[in-house]
Amino acid sequence: MTDWVLPPPPNPSSDAGLSARRFSNDPGHSPPSPNSLDVFTLTPVTALKLLCAGIEALVQITGDIPPTPPTAMTPMPNMKGMQEEKEKIRRSGSFTNLAGYRQQPSAQDVVDGVNLRQRPMETHINRPAEPYIIVGENAEPLNVQHSAITRKFYSKQPPPISLEDYLMRIHKFCPMSTAVYLATSSYIHRVAVDERVIPVTRRNSHRLILAGLRVAMKALEDQSYAHARFAKVGGVSEQELSRLEINFCFLTNFEFKTSKEALLQHAINLREVSSLQGSVNFVPRMDLFTSTLRPRRISSEVRYFLCAKPIDCSASTRYYANTSHKFALHDYKMAAGQDILSGKYPAKQHAKRVVEYLKSKHPDATGVLYLESQKTTMIEDNDEAAPFRQRRFFYYLTGCPLPDSYFTYDIASEKSTLFIPPIDADSVIWSGLPTSPEEALSLYDVDAVLTTDVINAHLAEPNRTKVWAIAPQISTHITFLEFPEKDFILLKEAIEECRVQKDEYEVELIRKANAISTIAHTAVLKNVKSAKNERELEGLFIKECIANGAREQAYHSIVASGEAAATLHYMKNSEGLEGKLNLLLDAGGEYNCYASDITRTFPISGSFTSESLSIYNIVLKMQLQCIDMLKAGVQWEDVHILAHKIAIEGLLELGILKGDAEEILKARTSVAFFPHGLGHYLGMDTHDTGGHPNYDDEDRIFRYLRVRGQLPEGSVVTVEPGVYFCRFIIEPYLKDPAHSKYIDADVLEKYWPVGGVRIEDNILITKDGYDNLTTTVKDVDEMLKIINSA
Repeated sequence: MTDWVLPPPPNPSSDAGLSARRFSNDPGHSPPSPNSLDVFTLTPVTALKLLCAGIEALVQITGDIPPTPPTAMTPMPNMKGMQEEKEKIRRSGSFTNLAGYRQQPSAQDVVDGVNLRQRPMETHINRPAEPYIIVGENAEPLNVQHSAITRKFYSKQPPPISLEDYLMRIHKFCPMSTAVYLATSSYIHRVAVDERVIPVTRRNSHRLILAGLRVAMKALEDQSYAHARFAKVGGVSEQELSRLEINFCFLTNFEFKTSKEALLQHAINLREVSSLQGSVNFVPRMDLFTSTLRPRRISSEVRYFLCAKPIDCSASTRYYANTSHKFALHDYKMAAGQDILSGKYPAKQHAKRVVEYLKSKHPDATGVLYLESQKTTMIEDNDEAAPFRQRRFFYYLTGCPLPDSYFTYDIASEKSTLFIPPIDADSVIWSGLPTSPEEALSLYDVDAVLTTDVINAHLAEPNRTKVWAIAPQISTHITFLEFPEKDFILLKEAIEECRVQKDEYEVELIRKANAISTIAHTAVLKNVKSAKNERELEGLFIKECIANGAREQAYHSIVASGEAAATLHYMKNSEGLEGKLNLLLDAGGEYNCYASDITRTFPISGSFTSESLSIYNIVLKMQLQCIDMLKAGVQWEDVHILAHKIAIEGLLELGILKGDAEEILKARTSVAFFPHGLGHYLGMDTHDTGGHPNYDDEDRIFRYLRVRGQLPEGSVVTVEPGVYFCRFIIEPYLKDPAHSKYIDADVLEKYWPVGGVRIEDNILITKDGYDNLTTTVKDVDEMLKIINSA
């Protein structure tokens, strides 16, 4: 008997034709030693950098390859041969219809009173044999299947968020292990390089990474993030994440097993790529822990690119995607924001930024920063305290809302000290116990908390050099005798300039204020048809804000009905609503000293007139296209001019304006209908600091523009275009031949009852785009649906 010896198992890696060479053929170049890198000591952040670098390498090599289009191809020749072979395979006695078999007549015998059914022996001979059931018998060829799967990962255009920022966002809100990041990179490299199943391009890399991370997390970790959470972080719907995950599994043939050695080798390969590409700034910066780097928020535009079923992203319909909530990240953003807001207000970080500004003006700046909170004052001829509003300069460096307090910051030691009022026994009787120094230290981001009765002793400590303070905000009993130098000017400027760029904590405060105000705006929509007057709706708005945590209003609400909507800062809020067409609601709550500023215009009756709808659509187009233009470094004047151009175009189509659009813009006739600036900075104040307006500008189109120059990353700006029919403003233009030749007074007559339309959102400026912090409905159909469903 012959002893059979099994051949050795195949080793594809030994076949140069089957394996990708990862290192140079140079004999002098050997693969890095595994000892040079240890997976167990490699940090997740480093692994994340390697993942980003590796995918970026594939993207740069591949370029922008479009997905393979669906084809109605005929089976390949070898598939025909396979089908013929299938037909020859038979299974004797098999039946395709068991029910039919059961219905066959059968002989019956009775044995001891029991009926017995006997199957005829010849049944299997009489029935024709059926083919075997072949798994995948009717499937498309494998290359067609792969083509269909790979198309699921493509978007129409590259997403406007870089891989670096996208991965940074995922790591911030869903941090994962080193193994997960390396395994994800390994999976993608395998299907893209080794198996060449899918090219990695700008248009599919984000989805591949998202799906790969989800699969690797489940394959390698004992626990994984909730499906809904991970979908929202990634900017896709839950259903879409499921699709991507399943398709990724098929793409990789469900081969997810890995080992320490495999991950180590892959990490070495990635580091090799990173070092080779370093000369061209290939390796992303990905400095996740620097305070200057903010996680990007995924805007509706980014969600558009990440969604499986792209929608029309034109200016007139992009908002539809945002309000449909199919891919909205609002709920998750609020949840993530609550995590951020659960920490302390970053007062120390703000103090350091202010000192940096001072040193940019005076490199040798030293000494002490000194600030005071707002004082408790009494209403004139009354024993009640006046409404309290904390000084913004004080709050910016302390995060403390208490009145009658003081603050110092020593530049050399970077020590911050807060002084709060001591316990007053008489006050306790009426107002209860105040915040203690121990409680204040746990609540606010300061190094020490003392009581206000020692402030002068603190300021009189020896070796004082210079004090920086704000002149109008120094109490009469405070003395700076120990300070040889005093500056009462630059500190105010420094804080005002630093307040322009918001950190993530400030952004979340503004987002929270917007969320609360959105609830209040929606409540007004639901009740506008039944309300009798403006003050009823103002009261409802304030009620909803207070009920949801915003006790203060950011500014006096504007609740203007009918032609009163043409008054930009209407104050009465008391007129009846009967017989009026529209309501302009400009109102925003304030949350922990940070403002929201939202404006919506809608029909009181639940239905727009044709004139009102035409104007509304013009203003909505103005806003959407201006928002699309926003990113860090954009010139705000250019955005403002764009708004005027769109307004002119729309008013020309309606016949209100006539003539040449360029001539109308040059004559500044459009200012009659859009007299104010496009927007302003937003933060602790509604009209926040740092905008540098020029109210003496001779060019009337820019005179009331509250922000001038380029928008920096991290700033929050309102975008609030409007078209108004204010007789007081427009009638002088009708009497001026330089302007009247461009205005058709007869057509204009139909639009006076419209009053005015303004739409306002709060926009965070990011490096490459923006994040709209306002989710209040503004789509016409959705607004009317809310109004008429009440």
